Order: sequence, then C-alpha cells, then structure tokens
Amino acid sequence: MALAWAKDWSIFRGEQKDNDLIAEFNSLYSEQERRDIFATVTAMDFSNRCMNTLTGQYLKTDAASCDLGGPGEIDAAKKVRN
Repeated sequence: MALAWAKDWSIFRGEQKDNDLIAEFNSLYSEQERRDIFATVTAMDFSNRCMNTLTGQYLKTDAASCDLGGPGEIDAAKKVRN
C-alpha cells in the first residue's frame, strides 16, 4: 500500500488524485508511520532529482565519445563537449 501511495505521489508531483487510495493509506498507517513514509519518499525523490542533475551533463557528453565518422565530425563533437 505504501508503495502504491508513493508511486501516486511521485507521478502527480505531490498532489493526491486518488481519494480511495488516500483513505486506505490513512486507515492502514498511524500518523507517525505516515510521516515516516512521507519523509522517506521525499528524501528518495530529492536524491533521484539531485543525481539526475549532477550526472546528467556527464552522461550526455560521454555519449559523444563514440566514432562519429570523419575528422571534421569528431572535431565538432569535441567543441560541443568543451
């Protein structure tokens, strides 16, 4: 249930659209458990976004290291990466 709630929360960017899911989630977990689950989900979301931001540029430029064909194309790729 907690994973279904977390998935719903992440898909809708923090908005809760499914009232039945919210009601079931609230009935199964205590207030403290819900806070703990929410804290875990938001920490995981932050970590994911942080890593996507920090590694995104590296991964995008690393893909240009394959053989592109002629020397002019390789020189152009190096200029894009720098």
